[in-house]
Amino acid sequence: MAEKKSFMGIKMDDAALFKNFPTPASLMDENGNLIATNLAAKRPLGRSRDEITGAKLEELYTKEDVEKIKNAFEESKRTGRSACEATCLMGDGTTFPVILNFTSVRDEEGDIINVLETATDITELKERERELKAEKKYVSDLFNATPDPISIVDADDIRIYCNPAMEELTGLSMEELIGKPANIVFVEEERPDSKRILEGIMEGVHESGLSRTILTKDGRRIPVSAHIHARRDVDGKVIGAIVNLRDITELKEREDELEAKNAEMERFIHTVAHDLRSPLITISCFAGMLKRDIEKNKREDIETDFLMIVDAAGKMDRLLRDTLELSRIGRITNPPEDVSFKEIVNDALDQISGEMDSIEKDIEITVKDSISKSKKEKIVYVDKERIVEVLTNLISNSISYMGDQPEPKIEIGYRKDGAFFVRDNGIGIPPDQHEKVFGLFYKIDKKSEGEGTGLAIVKRIVEVHGGRVWIESEGKKGSTFYFTLLEKKKIRI
Repeated sequence: MAEKKSFMGIKMDDAALFKNFPTPASLMDENGNLIATNLAAKRPLGRSRDEITGAKLEELYTKEDVEKIKNAFEESKRTGRSACEATCLMGDGTTFPVILNFTSVRDEEGDIINVLETATDITELKERERELKAEKKYVSDLFNATPDPISIVDADDIRIYCNPAMEELTGLSMEELIGKPANIVFVEEERPDSKRILEGIMEGVHESGLSRTILTKDGRRIPVSAHIHARRDVDGKVIGAIVNLRDITELKEREDELEAKNAEMERFIHTVAHDLRSPLITISCFAGMLKRDIEKNKREDIETDFLMIVDAAGKMDRLLRDTLELSRIGRITNPPEDVSFKEIVNDALDQISGEMDSIEKDIEITVKDSISKSKKEKIVYVDKERIVEVLTNLISNSISYMGDQPEPKIEIGYRKDGAFFVRDNGIGIPPDQHEKVFGLFYKIDKKSEGEGTGLAIVKRIVEVHGGRVWIESEGKKGSTFYFTLLEKKKIRI
């Protein structure tokens, strides 16, 4: 049987296949020169087969690719096959990306005859790759920009990724978070339960709104709400979880505040009911006596009965007005504004001047130099009218409990730490009374004037302004009432 003819080392049957192969292909000699090109090669390149065959690599590919192509060509000679990515130059100057595959063609003795090069157009693949890259960046940007801390956890409870919000919440860096057990960010007593929840997630159970506590790097405990979703692969198999946390510190504070308000309301209602009952009993009692005295025409007793009823009714009216005043604080306020504390002090002293004129003793009221002579005034962001009320109530309280002090003095000022104060040299307040005096209708001296609402109103106003009020008093050496105000903080209504 006669040996079949060959074309450049390729049998004629194979040569026909090469010529009509649908993928652009070229034959290269062992030096890398193009020696033959199939019909499919000229279509994407916009060149004739002769132009392609006689061209140099620099004419068919971008300059950046030439060295890479040469290296892939040499690799195919050593190993039999190799590939690289390159950019083809078309006849009109436009380009398109390809994957070049090199396959060495050897004779029966194993010597290289030439190298077959095929080019696969990957324009669509590159476009899809670019789209996927854009989508991935979009998801990454969205993930990183999300204010809620998010972690991606594998099936073994190892955190494999998290967003910057997780760093901010925990105080831990990415290096300290990624590759570590996901539950290390929780307080120790919650970690076993977290492991059980992950096991449930692996079985497809969804968990939402779980209450957890984060233990930060600096030892703070932050309450969070955890939402855990199963993470699945392309076949739908659960391979881990996505954990979304939300800081609920403010919510917890509001809950605690609401609970405290409810408790305060209960005490308030109980106190009001108790204290209003007293004048009602008085009115009821003397109304009965008045009826009897009228029937017996005891004019002297009638007048006494009537005065007692009027007095009890007046007391009830004062109690109701003070109760209404206290209930309105925190709900109805004037718009907060930047005010000089010196101006607040002056307004309070103007309002208290009438009370000062009505008492027999001369009480010396001084304003600290830090207020009266300060070049840089202390500015507070407050409901001015309410803070004036705080000062007038504190000054009035000091006047009421001055006792037999021969040289009564009241001092107004503020400390370097920002605490404001009203100090007196009166009878003082025993330590066991320091909290009680801020209670509604509470009075140390039951015979003293007033209904015992002044300090309760002070406490409420200060708390609405985000501050606190307290007493420092040593025996009978007088008392100092301190209170704080948060500067530039919007008052909650």
